[in-house]
Amino acid sequence: MTQTDHPIRRTSARQPSSSGVTLIELLTVVAVLAVIAAILLPVLANARAAARQATCLSNTRQLGHAIAMYAGDFDEVYPPYFDSVVGSRCEGTIQITGARKYWPELVSAYVAPPSGHSGENGQALIFELSSLFICPEWSGNLRDGAWPLGNIASYGINDHLVNWWTPSYCGGFVSRSMAEVVEPTRCLLLTETFDWFSTNRSLPGAALALSSADRHPSGVDGATATLAGRHATRQRKDGITTPPDPGAINVTVFCDGHVKAVRIGDLTPLDLWSVSASRAWP
Repeated sequence: MTQTDHPIRRTSARQPSSSGVTLIELLTVVAVLAVIAAILLPVLANARAAARQATCLSNTRQLGHAIAMYAGDFDEVYPPYFDSVVGSRCEGTIQITGARKYWPELVSAYVAPPSGHSGENGQALIFELSSLFICPEWSGNLRDGAWPLGNIASYGINDHLVNWWTPSYCGGFVSRSMAEVVEPTRCLLLTETFDWFSTNRSLPGAALALSSADRHPSGVDGATATLAGRHATRQRKDGITTPPDPGAINVTVFCDGHVKAVRIGDLTPLDLWSVSASRAWP
């Protein structure tokens, strides 16, 4: 009897597995990703906001140094808010002559020269000045609105130093000297401002900051009208008569050059604005 050799057929013991994903598994992955996104997005948003605030701190520090250098070249006198102005606001005899330069243009020589002078009477406009004058918390097109004056910046100079509105002191528009500031570590030099000039609030801010001693034509005090409170705010300021969030942060540079993130509620005491470190003008 002849035995016929048959090929041996071997079958794998491993069963074919399915590569598909069940609906429950897919929904679980989506839910996990949603939880991770809910955790990370606020963290990333806070990190970006902190970076913008840090940039504002750096901006104001450099502008504070520029103002100090300007003062050093002009007998230790702070730059005027607006040059080429003579007369008294109290008497209504203001006379404007010359190039009409606002303080951002005056101190630009110590930062970066203006790229142009396309404003009224040859003024340099905000988009022609260094980006240091704009806080990145503001977003918009600097060329929108065709604002003709050079008095726009995210940071306003202390009105008590430049004597522009002069609510009780009516001797003209002469800026204060550095020697007149009794406590430079406490006297405010620059702080972030709300756009209280344009009607559509499309600008990054105003180059002049008013204190609570000033009275805005709308009837509110100057601090309410002009302080921005852009950072860590619960409710963004959207009008002149709307007070900024007292818990919001305003990046501020003081007369000794140090820069600090200050709560809006802590900026209202008048002794921070007065050169005499008192609650009286100036």
